[in-house]
Amino acid sequence: MRTILLIVGLLAVAACEGQQPPQPQYPSLGQIEDACGYDSRPFAEAWPCVRQRFAGTPTDQNLLALYLARGDFVAEQARAGKMSDTEARLVMAEAANRSKNEVRQQEDAQRNAEYQRRALAIGALSVVQQSRPVTCNRVGSTVTCY
Repeated sequence: MRTILLIVGLLAVAACEGQQPPQPQYPSLGQIEDACGYDSRPFAEAWPCVRQRFAGTPTDQNLLALYLARGDFVAEQARAGKMSDTEARLVMAEAANRSKNEVRQQEDAQRNAEYQRRALAIGALSVVQQSRPVTCNRVGSTVTCY
């Protein structure tokens, strides 16, 4: 009886893990930049719009804080004439690329952990199935086991 409850419990957990509520769609950084005229306006003028809209997205808070701080610094440098618009956009493109790579690595690590957890659950289930008692009946010269 305990074996059946364990199997049902593992299957229930596995079924619940796969179901997640739909995530709301947020604009990408590229879409935000387009809406703010990022490519057609000077960087220092477009940055406040990009900053405000991007700050409202559900991005990893540490990465978001780093990206916004970098943008604030770059905008200040551009306003002071210490950096051209081209240099400012290049620095921000590199920062966005690094952030995307960090997010991708975090997602890969989470996915791998989920796969390992599911593999362990499947392994535990197979051990439970293999360790159940075997019952044999003999009728004459025939032996049937189940």
